[in-house]
Amino acid sequence: MSTSKERALRIVPRLFRRSRAADYCDVSLPTFLKLVAAGLLPPPRQLNDIEAWDRADLDRAIDSLPFGGTAPDTSWDD
Repeated sequence: MSTSKERALRIVPRLFRRSRAADYCDVSLPTFLKLVAAGLLPPPRQLNDIEAWDRADLDRAIDSLPFGGTAPDTSWDD
């Protein structure tokens, strides 16, 4: 039987507080906050009085970032 700690380790959080969101994006907290302020990463969601970043929002923002300074060729998507 698994312990509650073992079960918790298998759960990937959906919402991240600012420090964990920065870690998820593999950038420092100051850099993360600058990217959010610049609109390159999404703003946090509000959960009562808690600001938290949605993992899916971060993934979409990261997926839309350009490759090597240019947008990827998506002409084959049509």
